[in-house]
Amino acid sequence: MDKKQLQIPKFIWAVVAIVLIAIIFLFAVQIPFGKEIDKYNKDHASATSKINMYNDYLDRASQVQSDIDEMKRKYESQNTKLFSNATKSPNDFRIGLEKFHYDIYGVSIANSVADSQGRSTVAGAPLYSTKITFKFVGTEDVIRSTLDYLELQADGAYYINEIQLSPPVLKGEDDKQTSVKAGSSGAEYEATVGMSLYYFDMNAPKKVKKSAASSSSSK
Repeated sequence: MDKKQLQIPKFIWAVVAIVLIAIIFLFAVQIPFGKEIDKYNKDHASATSKINMYNDYLDRASQVQSDIDEMKRKYESQNTKLFSNATKSPNDFRIGLEKFHYDIYGVSIANSVADSQGRSTVAGAPLYSTKITFKFVGTEDVIRSTLDYLELQADGAYYINEIQLSPPVLKGEDDKQTSVKAGSSGAEYEATVGMSLYYFDMNAPKKVKKSAASSSSSK
C-alpha cells in the first residue's frame, strides 16, 4: 500500500489535540475549581460586601468625619470629669456657693482609695474614689438643685451616697430659728450630704491588661 494512502489527515490530529487539551483542562482546572466553588462564592460575597461598605463610607465621608469630630469634642469635654480628683472639689463647692447663696460647713474629704474591682481606662489608668461629706442649710428646692449640680454639672464625677435632713427651721424677725412644719413656705433644712468622687489617676502606675493568649500561655 502506498504510504500516501496511509497518511492521517491533519484535521484528525487537530481533533485529537483538542480532545487531549480538553481532558487536561478537565482534570487540571475544572474538577479542582468545582471542589472550591463554595469557597470562591463565599470569598466573592465577602469582597462584594466590603466594596459596598467602602462605597457607603465614601458616600458619607463628610458625615462620618463630622461624627468623629463630634465624638472627639464630647470626649474632651468629659475629660475634666474623668480625671478630676478631690483637689478640684473645693472649687466645685465654691461654684455651688455662688449659685445657691448658702454657707457650706463641716466639709470632710477622706483619702482616696483604689477601686476594689481593679477597674481602669483602656490606657491602664486605675480608678480611684474619695468619700466627701459636707453640710449646708437650704430649702427643698435648693437641696434638689444642689444635688443636680453635683451629679450633672460639677467638674468632678460625684455620686450621692446618702443625704440626711434635720427638721426644717424658719428664721424669724429676731433672727432666731424657730421650728416649722415640713413643707412650709420658706422652710429650710440642715442637709448632710455624703457622696463619692470617682476619677481615673493618670499619674498612678498603669495597669497592663494581659490578652487572653498571653494569659493562657503563662499557665
